[in-house]
Formats: sequence, C-alpha cells, structure tokens
Amino acid sequence: MFRKKAVPRATARLPLMWHLFDQFYRTILNLPFFQEKDSYAVVVTSANGGEGTSTVALNMTYAYAYDSTRNALLIDGNLRAPVLHSHFGVPREKGLTELVDGTAELHEVLVCVQLDETERCREGQNKAALPGFHFIPAGHSVVNPIVLYQSPAFLALLEQLRNTFSFIIIDASPLIHYPETPVLTGKTDGAILVLQHEETSWEVAQVAQKYLQMTNSQIIGAILNKQQFFIPKQIYKYL
Repeated sequence: MFRKKAVPRATARLPLMWHLFDQFYRTILNLPFFQEKDSYAVVVTSANGGEGTSTVALNMTYAYAYDSTRNALLIDGNLRAPVLHSHFGVPREKGLTELVDGTAELHEVLVCVQLDETERCREGQNKAALPGFHFIPAGHSVVNPIVLYQSPAFLALLEQLRNTFSFIIIDASPLIHYPETPVLTGKTDGAILVLQHEETSWEVAQVAQKYLQMTNSQIIGAILNKQQFFIPKQIYKYL
C-alpha cells in the first residue's frame, strides 16, 4: 500500500515551457483510450539520444498537473544515463531500481514537486491549493536493465503505482540503442516518440516503430521537438 508520508520538496531547475502546456495537455487527452482508463502509463522515448525526451516527459507531467485534478507520477526509467534527478536537485541513489530489488519502500523514494507558485498566483490560484506531482529517480545503475524490466517485481511495482496514480510518465532510453526500452513499453499503454526536427529521419523512425512491434507495443503519439520558426522583422516588432 502507498504510505501517505511526508516526502522531500523539490523545485525543478529545468526551464519549463509554460506557453506550450496547452499543447502538451491536448496531446495527453488525445492518447488512445486515455479518458476511459482509471490509470494510464506511457513511455516517452526517442529513436536516438539527444532528442529531448527528458524535457518532453518533464513538461508533459507539469502540463497534466497544471490542468488536471488527478495525480501524476514521473519516473526516470532511463537507467543508462538518467538526468531528471539533477533537474530536481535530488540524489539518484534511491529510486526505481531500489523499489524493484526491495531495498527501499515507495515512501522513501518519492519526491513531491509543486508547480511554480509565482505562475499559479499570477493566474489567481490559491497558493494553498497548488497542485503538483510525484517523481521517482532512476536509482543506482544495473548491469542489464532488460532483466529488471522483465522481472515479476517490476510488474508488481507498476501495478501498485497504477493503483495509486492516474497518469504515469516514464522517461526511457533511446529505442534503437538499448533493448530494454521496447520491453518496458510492452508493460505500459504505449510509447510517445520524440522526434528532433530535421535530425530524425523517417527511416530511423520506422526502425524504432519496428523495435516496438517486436514486444507487441506501439507508438501512441509523437512529438516534433526543437522546431524553430522564423518571425519576420515587420511582425516581430508588434509582439
């Protein structure tokens, strides 16, 4: 059972894309069967590294917490090169891997993250009613993450988390380079594939989709990241 104990407070260090929260939230609501399920777990991944999956996963979680009254959980499932713990300024030593191997309990690793109070107060919200979400760091490194994600202990943990949180977002390793991500995705409702503008080719995206199909999982959404728009000087001066 989930223990309602105090957890460390943290403030995200990564600049948040507040102006895109509506688009992120709309993406979440359009996920297949999202609004019909009591709990929804999704993996955020990419074909290659450096395409911004951690940033997208973080902002999707914030966007959901900002607009929804249901509770959300962000998990750093990138056991190869986790970065989310540094954004929140918390250690990674106790996290997902410790929950799976039984050396830590859920209340010991959960980090409570509140939305920025300045932004919420500017919107006329009561500070006492500030929503937020929870975060689980990756934990210590493991030799073979695919064994962890295939273990009965991980399946039991995921079921426990589904019974506690309405929306679970898992930041994962790149699909093409690491075999554990398709296995992890197969335990969830699907993957959101992050594509870097003018970097990720259509052929590479197709290979990523094929890897997912090998574990009977699928891409349920895609986000085009790092796209820049040119604003003419004549228009920019009026913004």
